[in-house]
Amino acid sequence: MKMSNRKFYIICAIFSIGAIFLIITSESREDILASIVGLLFFGVGGICYYFLDKKGNKEVEYNGEKRFIEKRSTNAVLMIACLVFVIAGYFLLPFHHIFDGTWRYTPTIGWIIGMAAILFFGAGFIISIMRMINPRIVMRISDKSFCFADGIKKTKTIDWKNVRGISKNDLFFLVFYEDKDKIRYECEEDKIRSAKIPLSSINHYNIEQIENLIMDKIKNASS
Repeated sequence: MKMSNRKFYIICAIFSIGAIFLIITSESREDILASIVGLLFFGVGGICYYFLDKKGNKEVEYNGEKRFIEKRSTNAVLMIACLVFVIAGYFLLPFHHIFDGTWRYTPTIGWIIGMAAILFFGAGFIISIMRMINPRIVMRISDKSFCFADGIKKTKTIDWKNVRGISKNDLFFLVFYEDKDKIRYECEEDKIRSAKIPLSSINHYNIEQIENLIMDKIKNASS
């Protein structure tokens, strides 16, 4: 088990235990509702993440092209998070009378925030379910080109002769390439763009092997 995953499971366990304790001991409806929402996210979300992460995704090879599929467990957590906010938004609606007389709550604020949460996170919930069932291909590597997901539906394909190098930070795996789509540049550095692939979507693969594979393709293209 990776250290980052171990920390995540420990956090989920601590917050789940705390939520259960508050559900048992709290008397106010607001505290009980908040505890149930927390238990849904950290308890159910943590369990879904564990089983999907354990299942994992394998690198797929199709017609000599290596395809890397985004992590299902990340979308599972996103799905649970969106569901939690939809539930919270629903209970903010005035006809529940749960938050009457608390904070600066008014029926108008309840309708605005509640409906906004239901619509926005409801859409996120549907999208995350679709992406969990049918995860995106976030990266494709062939002998001729490198292709990556650029946005929700778009992809961008780069010839290896235009790829200049790779790097990574805490959040992204970066592939630097020369953008041939642009005609005018103020300076030479403006030609260089970077493909930003979230590490959270590919950290179930061996990142070092991906780096070595890409560097081999770059060297072969330049030789």
